Amino acid sequence: MLNIILWIILALIVFFIIVLFHEFWHFIFARIFWVKVDEFGIWIPPKIKDIYTDKKWTVYTLNALPIWWFVKLKWENFDAGEAEWKDSLVNKPVWQQIIVVLAWIFMNLVLAFLIFAFLFNVWVKPIALNEKFETRTETKLIPSRAQAIKSWLLVQKINFLPLEWTPASNAWIKDLDVLISINWKTFSKVEDVKKFIGESKEVLNMKISREWKEISLSVAPKDWKIWTYILPDYIDPNFTYKYWFFESIKEWAIETKNQFFLWYEILWWLWKKIFAPTNDKERTEAVENLWWPIAIWDLFVKMVENNVGYAFILIIWALISINLWFFNLIPFPALDWWRAFLLIINKIWTFLFWKKFVWWKMENLVHIVWFSCLIILSLLIAFKDVLKIVHN
Repeated sequence: MLNIILWIILALIVFFIIVLFHEFWHFIFARIFWVKVDEFGIWIPPKIKDIYTDKKWTVYTLNALPIWWFVKLKWENFDAGEAEWKDSLVNKPVWQQIIVVLAWIFMNLVLAFLIFAFLFNVWVKPIALNEKFETRTETKLIPSRAQAIKSWLLVQKINFLPLEWTPASNAWIKDLDVLISINWKTFSKVEDVKKFIGESKEVLNMKISREWKEISLSVAPKDWKIWTYILPDYIDPNFTYKYWFFESIKEWAIETKNQFFLWYEILWWLWKKIFAPTNDKERTEAVENLWWPIAIWDLFVKMVENNVGYAFILIIWALISINLWFFNLIPFPALDWWRAFLLIINKIWTFLFWKKFVWWKMENLVHIVWFSCLIILSLLIAFKDVLKIVHN
């Protein structure tokens, strides 16, 4: 129990450090370009209390919803009076505004680089197979079943565990014998083997592999069964990736790119299944695959129960960082890339027509509406995660 509590605390620390560093880079570049930071918020309002005010009048606050951290810059409230001050974000050159808004990109990439380059240089194992989502992008850390078979991560062997005094044991089939063929037919799935044996009315001519030797046996089914357990393919516990230093840097770049496109495909898959499903089952399946930090913390508990190593935690850390990078690149209002997009559009529009494309009051309204929707969606997903954990 103590170990589980410690690992839950570790999960919280991992998530909060990622988010803290994400917002920290906004903070750092705002200070570099002399933009006043009005507030550095721990979690999301409503505010509980002011913790500290530094020499540059930045207020550090503790808030009620443990979902995120945030940095509020001068004029982010779109106050026309604040816009006239030299330390206001809107009074800075557009290129500086964009750097401040998108500063987190640098941090996310550096963090993923350090973790992936280190692990690919030392050793790293895939953390899971992608068997839920219909994607084309192949990654080393979350490979598809086909890729896992191709790389020998997934060992395709059909093993027998015969019961005593049964047709299987009487035919001298031993524990962990590997099936090669039945009646000169090969199989890749346990279900196909069961179906073939169940439909057979003749003696089965089997070829098996035992201690690297090929053996031929004949088995007569009884009641359409040969009475043996059949073990499916399995993950090779000794499989690892390991590269030389410069190769590990190359693999980091490839893995980061592929993870980015994988998350894009997963998001598109979820969007289609939720909003344009072909049936209710598809929508239910997609909703079940929506996660929030509470589910991630539950994952950490399961990792304790399965005795995973710290390398797994580092991989999760890097993947969350990439996920954060990807999520904020989506041009949705209230997210960073949308704000950078509006800065560029307004600059071009002002240059051409001497007025802004989107005025601050409209931008403020859109941000408030979308941010409220994101908070409500986050709370709904968190509530779903809690129900799933309690139910399990």
